[in-house]
Amino acid sequence: MLNFRSDTCQTCDILQNLILAEIDPEEKKARLTEKDIHIRKSEVFYKKLKEVTILSKEDESIEVLCFDFQQNLPLPHVPAGDVFYKRQLWEYNFGIHSGKLGTSTFYMYDEQTAKKGSNEVISFLDHYINTYLPGSVSKLYIFSDNAFAQNKNQTLVKYLYTLVNVNKKISQIHHHYPEPGHSFLPCDRSFGLIEKNKRKKERIYLPSEWIKLVEQTSKKFKVVPVDQEMILNFSDHFKQLFKSAPKGPKKEKFAISTYRLMRYTKSYQFIECSVSLGFVISTNFFMNPKGDIIAFAMPNNKAYSKPLDINPKKIKDLRDLVRKYVPLNDQGYYNRMFENIMLNNAEDLNFGDENEDPDEGSVSDSSYV
Repeated sequence: MLNFRSDTCQTCDILQNLILAEIDPEEKKARLTEKDIHIRKSEVFYKKLKEVTILSKEDESIEVLCFDFQQNLPLPHVPAGDVFYKRQLWEYNFGIHSGKLGTSTFYMYDEQTAKKGSNEVISFLDHYINTYLPGSVSKLYIFSDNAFAQNKNQTLVKYLYTLVNVNKKISQIHHHYPEPGHSFLPCDRSFGLIEKNKRKKERIYLPSEWIKLVEQTSKKFKVVPVDQEMILNFSDHFKQLFKSAPKGPKKEKFAISTYRLMRYTKSYQFIECSVSLGFVISTNFFMNPKGDIIAFAMPNNKAYSKPLDINPKKIKDLRDLVRKYVPLNDQGYYNRMFENIMLNNAEDLNFGDENEDPDEGSVSDSSYV
């Protein structure tokens, strides 16, 4: 049975507090109406997700993909009190859920391999489409949250526009975004199962152990270990292929943060954007490619050429944690990482780093618009 949670968010909580505190009957009524509209909008998203998921199981030409990053997984993962005060290495896990098959595919890597930006999201999505998408699929429905750096940016828009035009099988793509705060997706349910399994495991020292844990969580889970060869530079690639940002017929600004639905159709020179999850009111935005879009290709250039920098303060904490808690036969992974950092960033390790770790966990969806 398909059941997608209609959860509360920061907006819901703020409005509820205002309602409880309001004395004036008219103001209270206005706040109640505002909250009701907000919740109804979120329910439209879940209703559409449920509708097309059922349809995808009956129609071989339709697929529904939901994707997101799980909350970061720590290395080493040990039941020690001082770990709470130490910076750990992050293992990242990007999940793509198939509505048609009911399966989840996870792309896993550590923070020295890649970041959590648009290049990573598009590289994984492109790999999934080329590797796992059934050949019968011509209409693709995508559901994701509103995270700008990952799922709602011009690089992804240009990728999907290019994909629908150069892919011989896909003829239409619908990308749905929820009301901010109401973004519980099927991949989040998969992440929940992983978290439940994680609580049963007291100690994890290596990325390979996280991969094994995810694979053992469900028979419907598959893991793709990620290396830097997989991460392509879509951002720079598409900057060279398009003249400018998408433009409306009356020079309307492409206000990407406001859109809840974008539709890409093969052979169209524009994409359709709507601030609601229906096309009652929509605007066509011309993509302005440099040349014939059909002749476009995906990038070959890698996004990274060497292991990524890690905060020196984190390295110091990691050395301490590894020395105390990681068995000697598992320390090779960390020692190689420390050696790479010393070779590539020797000067950085000799000075204090003014910046704190920029990614100490998942960013709340309530910060998105």
